[in-house]
Amino acid sequence: MAKLPFTQGVEMEVQVVDEKGRLLQGGRLVRVWDHLMKNAANILQKTVSKEKGLDFTSKILGVTLKEKERRGRRLPYVVVSYKTDKGRIDVDVFGPDPNVSQITWILELVTPPCESMEELSWWIKTLYKVAFAALPRGYNLISIGFNPLEEEYRSGVTFGDHYHIGVNDGKEKAAVYNMIRAFIPHLIALTVNSPFMNGKPTGVVRVRRRGRTSIIGRDCVRDLRLKYNTGQTGPADKDHYVPYLEELNRKTFDETVMREPPDDRYVDVFPFTEYGTIEVRVFDAQFSVARRLAVAALLQALALKAVKIVRKGGKIPNVSSATLVENREKAVLYGLLGKFFPDRGLEKHDRGFAEKYNINPAGKPNSKLFEAAQGMIEFIREEINELGYWDYLKPVLVSVYGSSRVEPPCAPADFLLYLYDASASRIDRTISHLMEMTRKYCIGDGDPLVAAFGEAEEFEVAERRKAEVNVKAMASVTATRVAAGERIPFTLEVTGSAPVKGTLIAKVVLEGGAVLRTAVKRVEIPGNGVLKVTGGQLPLEVPFAAFQGKRRCRLKFILKDEVRNELCEVETKTFTAIATPIIRILPVSIPKKIVERRRGEIKLRVEAQTAEFKGRYRVRAYLREGDKAKLLAAKHVSLPTTLTLSLPAARAGEYTVKVQVFYREKLVAEYESSPIIVQEEKTERKAKIERRGVPVAKEEAQLIRVVVPVKEREERREVEKAKPQVTVRREEPARVRGAGKEARATVKRRQGRVEERRLLTVPEPAQAVPPFRVKSKGSVRVSRALDVSHVALKPKVALDEKVSKSRVQWGETCRVVFNVRNLNPDLPGPFWVRVLVVDSEVKQLDHREIVVHDSRRLTYKVKAGRDVKAGKFRVRCEILYDGVVVAQGQTRIIEVAPLSARKTVKVLGVEAPKAIVPVDAAVFKVKVEVRGVITPVRVSLTAATSKSSSVQEYSLTNGRYVLPISIGTEGVKGEEAAVNLKVKVENVKVYERKLTIPVLPEPPVNVHGLTIQKASVQAGENVKYHLRLRNVGNGRVRVRGEVRVCSLTGEGGKEGFSMVIEPKGREDVYGEIEVPPWLVEEKIYLLATLSYKGKEANYVQQRATQTVDVTPPLRPLVKVKVRDAAIPTLTREGDKIKVNLLVEKRIKETVRIRLVAESPLGVKEIWSGKIKDEKKDIGPIEWIAPSVPYRMEFDLKAKVDINKRELPPNIIDAFSKKVIIVKRRK
Repeated sequence: MAKLPFTQGVEMEVQVVDEKGRLLQGGRLVRVWDHLMKNAANILQKTVSKEKGLDFTSKILGVTLKEKERRGRRLPYVVVSYKTDKGRIDVDVFGPDPNVSQITWILELVTPPCESMEELSWWIKTLYKVAFAALPRGYNLISIGFNPLEEEYRSGVTFGDHYHIGVNDGKEKAAVYNMIRAFIPHLIALTVNSPFMNGKPTGVVRVRRRGRTSIIGRDCVRDLRLKYNTGQTGPADKDHYVPYLEELNRKTFDETVMREPPDDRYVDVFPFTEYGTIEVRVFDAQFSVARRLAVAALLQALALKAVKIVRKGGKIPNVSSATLVENREKAVLYGLLGKFFPDRGLEKHDRGFAEKYNINPAGKPNSKLFEAAQGMIEFIREEINELGYWDYLKPVLVSVYGSSRVEPPCAPADFLLYLYDASASRIDRTISHLMEMTRKYCIGDGDPLVAAFGEAEEFEVAERRKAEVNVKAMASVTATRVAAGERIPFTLEVTGSAPVKGTLIAKVVLEGGAVLRTAVKRVEIPGNGVLKVTGGQLPLEVPFAAFQGKRRCRLKFILKDEVRNELCEVETKTFTAIATPIIRILPVSIPKKIVERRRGEIKLRVEAQTAEFKGRYRVRAYLREGDKAKLLAAKHVSLPTTLTLSLPAARAGEYTVKVQVFYREKLVAEYESSPIIVQEEKTERKAKIERRGVPVAKEEAQLIRVVVPVKEREERREVEKAKPQVTVRREEPARVRGAGKEARATVKRRQGRVEERRLLTVPEPAQAVPPFRVKSKGSVRVSRALDVSHVALKPKVALDEKVSKSRVQWGETCRVVFNVRNLNPDLPGPFWVRVLVVDSEVKQLDHREIVVHDSRRLTYKVKAGRDVKAGKFRVRCEILYDGVVVAQGQTRIIEVAPLSARKTVKVLGVEAPKAIVPVDAAVFKVKVEVRGVITPVRVSLTAATSKSSSVQEYSLTNGRYVLPISIGTEGVKGEEAAVNLKVKVENVKVYERKLTIPVLPEPPVNVHGLTIQKASVQAGENVKYHLRLRNVGNGRVRVRGEVRVCSLTGEGGKEGFSMVIEPKGREDVYGEIEVPPWLVEEKIYLLATLSYKGKEANYVQQRATQTVDVTPPLRPLVKVKVRDAAIPTLTREGDKIKVNLLVEKRIKETVRIRLVAESPLGVKEIWSGKIKDEKKDIGPIEWIAPSVPYRMEFDLKAKVDINKRELPPNIIDAFSKKVIIVKRRK
């Protein structure tokens, strides 16, 4: 048992949680802690008694339970009296650590100062054993840096490991402190272990399992503890970061970090503890003893290196605070995958240290923190060898160098993201794994990351030997232009003077040096031979959205031998890479001015200049006024297209229209229009014109009879004063002479004489009074002939909304309530209410007429999966009066949680062949139903016999599918064969079935071929196929067969054939089959079925191709355009609109054209008819504008069907016209 160079202790903060992983609070917290502390001391005493034979247990002089004053509370602690070189000390090894907010307590396990790694290991395991044994049933421990179920950061509620290193000499202590300070970012990156908050990671997790596992957590913060808990670590500020110390001066230290004792110890590294140790506080709580010992081994090696340098008269290099803070930030956010910033200033003072710090072992500048961590290990290699710590460093080496099963880097937080992905993105399963890991690896040996992925095979402890082989390489890219997602076609030829095994590292490098993608392959160069590697063997591609538009890239290849010596490096010429589609948004028509409360229209042309990116684009358009924005449209389109956007009636002001185009959920283009001015509507009263000698013509007044009940004189006065309800204009004889200020004279010359015109303004009366009085009868006052033509009661409506849930599970119902309050009861309606569900699309939930006297409650049940398909949605309510929206409200965002993997996919059945034909392939079809998913799920099928197995993966959304899987039957013998079928969803097994199928004798006909030579086909395209049939028997065989186009959702067309094959003869079947247009954007495959009669049995053989994507055609398959007269944009109900259509089609099938009108009232079919000819005129079609309750917009459009299947808009060009229908005034 080797003695440590320096004493080592660890303070471990552990989470005490319930069965679901939640932190304890309130009464449960007190009860659990009472139970813990009553049992912990006795359990520890018994454990020590059982292990008296160990050297370090003899140091334990006593175990007691004591109460101590902490932050105003009397709290119990298990105290161990321990014998050290400096005498007897008391250590609080087990107890609560009350945090600042007093919401919950942290279990703190503290080891005494240990003198060996074995002693440190024993104490960590023993304290965890005591904690688990003392816990009441139903509670557990978790050992990571932040509780995954916490919705937000609470002050002090984080969990870390604090390491104490005992250094006696003051000068050496300053050196050790400076050395550890220089590598703080490296140590943080190695130990990040808190990636979850609010039940999920902060970003998107992707795990690639082709070859070595690669864990990608885009935008996933690896260390939430250090990101938020800035009060107990840091300070993360270059001007106030822990300083480089020439000598131990606490005053200088405190002035720099801007903290005073005793709070000055809440920093990353503190060299002034009351125990005489250096405390390092940057580590998250680790999930294994092995990983904690690895951290201790690194700190011991760094401390020994520092002491050696000082004893030789050297000086520890001063890494600038700016560099440390930058690298620390990247380590907190991204762990070992964070970007590394070198400190160029080190080269001036210590070139040797600068090379180790800034340059990785391969001789290249460090670009990532895991490369810098490799450099740190190389820097202390001599000390690790001297101390014999390589076995302790196994967990760290796997994280930094990877293994045969995992690509580097893989920090603890990355492993937790891997568990989350393997748990079907369910945090409850992840927490269950965490509990098991803590129990297994915090009281035993090993590390879960090493157990899952193995040890770091490529890392050699011994010194490297120099390469003794001369290697030359040539590389070229055969394409001049490559789009994101496409494999880059390249050829690499490597020649060597002797046989050598090594690792080929291939990188896609952007001009400027940034690495976009890396791939690794183990290779073997034959002696005096040529190793040829192509793009098919080593897949490289440009990541989507790595940059905008086009950039120049090159490929870079590095070959290393088995001890990581670099044998050669070669680069290709540059080629053009396109990471995102290049989109042009061109204005077609944009109004400059619009009158207030009137609608407008804007047209834009959206075109794609990169044909490589196929599929549908998502377009979102907003109407912007200053910082405010209103969504105008959100839909999926195929490019090129013309967008027609209706501008809603808006108040006076200056507006712009902003259009965003997304592809694969990434913003690829943006456009903002020039300002659109909305002017106020001018309502000037026409002046009356009087000519001399010509009487003024009276205006026709709207006469109504007003009946007002009268009870008391006071009420009558109130009625007479009620000017907002009725305003009366009194007609008086026109006066020209003496009109005073109200009359103005104008002079106009006409035919040689002067005429005088007078413009008279009619004054409004001071109050509303009737023109004459009549006797009241029966307490009723009657006024006759009141002119109220200019009376306008304005509706005033308030709208409140309430939802029962802010998060619903797929299949659950959310209750939405809108409370409509009428603030002007004199106008109870009628109103029209329109309720919409808004997610990725807009769906109408309700549209009806209501009357509101005081208030009215509208209740709706929105079901996730039926009414909502996306992961988030809102419910919007609009109240309309006379076609104008007078009130509008919408709920907050409601999240939709997908179902678990086991509930997502239901296997409905398996279609298996009736018999297996040897020396061929068997095709199985698995019928599944997928429901409750928000994003596509990965479904994998596995079919296995005793001789072979096959795996097929699919990415599916909600719906029913028929999934094919082929398995080779070579070598299958006997009368029956057992086939095992498995279905997994996101690596979770949901179905398994063992089938027993009869085996036929070997067939007389061998079938070869049937492949689709393209990675994708276009809808409506003819796909060519080729089958080769060989008769290996002695008799003639008549074969009948057919080839079908099949999709995952059904079947398409088929082609049949029949032939006779002579003995030992061969027949080739050539044909082509059309891909049905309605299968666009689906996956298809060809399925060939052959049947024939042999001497021993009747045979049915099937062959299936691989699945390929069906993309939209370059030109529309069907065009429907309006011919002759244009359709009016504005019309009245009852008007007749005539439509003449011109239909052109490029497909043979008969199509049905439907002319429909869509509106809030529903979809109304106007006309339908079948078209056989390639070109045909239709019309005139007469449409009578329907009656509408208010001014309403109709979408008049043409739809195309084939065999009752509607063709999607991305393969046709069908007209669509917005028509506004207004009520006809009587």
